[in-house]
Formats: sequence, C-alpha cells, structure tokens
Amino acid sequence: MPDNQQITKIKIKNPYNVSDYAEGKLTILDIKAEDEEGNLYDIEMQLKGTNFYGKRTLYYWAKMFGSQMDYLTKKEQEKKKRKTYSELNKCIVISLMDFEFFEDDKYHRCFTLKDRETNEIHPDLNYLDLYFVELAKF
Repeated sequence: MPDNQQITKIKIKNPYNVSDYAEGKLTILDIKAEDEEGNLYDIEMQLKGTNFYGKRTLYYWAKMFGSQMDYLTKKEQEKKKRKTYSELNKCIVISLMDFEFFEDDKYHRCFTLKDRETNEIHPDLNYLDLYFVELAKF
C-alpha cells in the first residue's frame, strides 16, 4: 500500500459463528479499518455466496459512506457539528470470498466509478472502490 494509505485503526465488527446451516459451520468475520487519510475500509470474509451478493456489497458501501455524516468525533460532539459533504472520505469494501461470484477464471477485481468512454475518474466521484477476491479460484 502507498504510504498515505497505511491502516491506522482496526475494529473487529460482529465476529460470530452460525452453525445451523445444512452444510455445517459457517464463520463470518467483518473488519472495519481506517487509513492515515481517513479512508474507511469494510473487509468482508464470506464463505457462502448468495444470488444478491453484489447488491449486498453495494449496500455495505452505501451504509458506510452515508453513516459518516452521522458519526461525531469527541471534538464535533462538543460543537454539535456533523460532517459536511466536503468532509466525506472514500469508502472501500474488500470482499474475500470462498465461492465463485464471477463466471470466468479471474480471481481479483476492483470496481470504481469512472467515465465509460474515457475511463476518467473525476475527483468528486472517487469515493467508491469495491474489491472482490475469489479465493476458490486463487
């Protein structure tokens, strides 16, 4: 990772085991992280796929991005000030999957917002990265 993208904070979120699946024990572990620039990361570890995993990933991103305006630091709580649109940080979802989601042999993909024709990434729209790593193909 570049120097300005070094992880500075990690929070384990909702680690739990669910064992009442027909295939046996399913373990789910989500990790929240933040880098030195304030970019937020949601690292999802999934053992079992669903038909709606893509929509679920977009929901995770949207929830993380939107919740920034609800989050108040201690200093902001004292001033009763919430973040503004200009203060929002990039949100990145990394999905480590033990199932096949895409129908080819590629095991790593990154999706972002860019112009279809020019591939230009506009700075005001560069707030979304979705990484998919299909471990079963690796």
